Amino acid sequence: MKLCLVLLIFSLPSFLSAQKSKKNTAYVQLWGNGLIVSANYERQFTNKPGLNAQIGVGLGNYKPTVPIGLNYLFNLKNQKSFIETGFSVVLAEKNLFYNDFVFATPDPILKEYSTGYVPSIGYRYHASKGFMLKIIYSPFFTKLKSNWAYYGIGMGWRF
Repeated sequence: MKLCLVLLIFSLPSFLSAQKSKKNTAYVQLWGNGLIVSANYERQFTNKPGLNAQIGVGLGNYKPTVPIGLNYLFNLKNQKSFIETGFSVVLAEKNLFYNDFVFATPDPILKEYSTGYVPSIGYRYHASKGFMLKIIYSPFFTKLKSNWAYYGIGMGWRF
């Protein structure tokens, strides 16, 4: 966890440098890889949408989560509509994965942190002024449980 924060602090200035193309996206997502709600930052690696890295902080049952992942955007039309595919790893307390994010368990062994794996596929729209909207299907898998019926919706700003 500390390593992730150190990497983010040292890499953030290079991500936020002034550029002509919009390579950065900040967005809020309901459900999806942050479990219940998350605030995410995404960095595009090329001048045109393609491979992106993302990191976020989220909440699941009032407990923190940290989603980290990669995604790829396949252009559908005029660099505005995309198919988004991705894979994230989510760090969270084990009881969040075990109890469908709602009910806390008294089992002390589930207080430890664990990872969840979240592949995703969906639709993404980039407006010309910077607005971004995405709708994704994102099942998650852990050692404790899998959830195939899981979706997400995100809105944010590209800069």
